[in-house]
Amino acid sequence: MILENKIEADGQIGNTLPFKLNPLEKNASKTTVKSLSNHTSGLPNYPSNLGSVAKLHPLNPYVEYDSLLLKEYLTTELELQTIPNTKYEYSNLGYGLLGYLLELKTGEKYENLLQKFVFEKYNMLFSSSRKSNILNYLVKGHDIKGEVVPNMDFNIHDGAGACFSSTHDLSMFALANYSNDSVLEFQSQRTFSVENNDIDLALGWHIYRKEGTKWYFHNGRTGGYRSNITMDLEKKKAVILLVNCAYGQSERNYREYQLEIIANY
Repeated sequence: MILENKIEADGQIGNTLPFKLNPLEKNASKTTVKSLSNHTSGLPNYPSNLGSVAKLHPLNPYVEYDSLLLKEYLTTELELQTIPNTKYEYSNLGYGLLGYLLELKTGEKYENLLQKFVFEKYNMLFSSSRKSNILNYLVKGHDIKGEVVPNMDFNIHDGAGACFSSTHDLSMFALANYSNDSVLEFQSQRTFSVENNDIDLALGWHIYRKEGTKWYFHNGRTGGYRSNITMDLEKKKAVILLVNCAYGQSERNYREYQLEIIANY
C-alpha cells in the first residue's frame, strides 16, 4: 500500500487516528507508520491498561482488549519509552496499532487485508487471522508441561500475532521473496541500523548480519505455540520452525540453529 501511495511510510499515526494522542507525551507526533513497522516507535511492548483485562483471562489476555481500551490508553496513558526513530525496542503494541491503523485507513478488516495483499497473492491457502477459517486444520497448542491451552484471541491487537499458518504456506511466502516481487523487495530494504549490534531492521523483518552474510528472520510466540522463519535471500534458502508447544530454551538459540542449517545445507 505504501508503493501505491495509499499509506505514507513517514506519515504520522495521529493523522489517521480518530482521536488525539495523549497531550502530555510531547514526542507522540513523531511516531510514524515506518517506526511502528521497524520497532522504533518508542511504544512499550504492551499498553499499560492491558493488565486490567488480562487478569480476567490469563491464558487469553487480549480477548477483551478492544478499540475503546486502546483509545483510553493512547489518549490518557501513552508514554513513550524512547524518542521515535532513534532506538530499536520490540513492541507488540506497535504492531497491534499498525494493524488497527490499516483498518482505519482502508475501511477494511485486517483479515480481508491479509487475504487480499498476502495470502491470496502468494497462494497461502491455509493461512488466516481467523481461527474459524482453518479450524479443521488447526493443531492444538500446549504449555511447557504438555497441557493443552486455548488459542489466543487478539481483538484490536490482531496485527501483533493473530495469524495462523503452516510450513507449506510459509514456504510459498519464502519462495515469493526469491521472485523479484517488487513489494517484497521493498519490504526487505534496511530502514534502521542498531548500533553495536549485529541486527538491522527492515519493514517487519529483522536482518541478522554475520561475516558478510545477511539473514532475514522473524519469530512469533502465543499461548501454546512458537514459530520462526529465517531466509537467506541471496542463496534462496529458508528454514521454517513451527512448534505447537511452549519451550524453555531461548528464542536466540533456535535462531542460531536455523542459521547453522542454512549455512551448511
